[in-house]
Amino acid sequence: MESRKVMMDKAEPIPPQEAADQKAILKQVVQLLKRWRDVRYQRETKLAPISMVLTTMAAQAYGGERTVTEALTSVLDNFVSLIASSKPRVYVLNPANPKEDLSERWDDAAQYRTFVDGIGELHERWNKVLAASGIQNVSNELEALFGEPVTAAIKKQARALQELREKSSLRVAQVGLLTSVPAIGVPVRPNTFHGKR
Repeated sequence: MESRKVMMDKAEPIPPQEAADQKAILKQVVQLLKRWRDVRYQRETKLAPISMVLTTMAAQAYGGERTVTEALTSVLDNFVSLIASSKPRVYVLNPANPKEDLSERWDDAAQYRTFVDGIGELHERWNKVLAASGIQNVSNELEALFGEPVTAAIKKQARALQELREKSSLRVAQVGLLTSVPAIGVPVRPNTFHGKR
């Protein structure tokens, strides 16, 4: 039997963490689903859907949307439709081995009911996020779904927008999107909350 040191020496190094803007949309959606799962089922970990099930379902439901918001919305809509049309339950098969049912835990009706209820709750709360207005309301809704890391991410985004605004690099495109690309849109004027012009 190999010693621990020999095994550690053979192990490949952990790759550096990717920045969020470099990750594929589907990968980010899967990470959000797993984060939601960890928050939602923190007291009932044995009832939580396994990562492979969430990943496979998301991959099958993803329609090539170009933003994380659109993709998560589409994936959740597809999950809800799939649940409604699948009797007695959803079957998630291993794409590499279709004879393997990754969702076999759902043969237990209580486990499946917990999953269905959880997805229904996530879908409803995600729609509240989409309908919310004001950064604080959106932040509160997101934090309820995905936990505390949301606060740090929103603060980081707010700082980045403020820096762009202070450099006069922040613009509004005709479609209402904020951008830092100089050739697109109208410059956003500096804040005048303190009487400066």
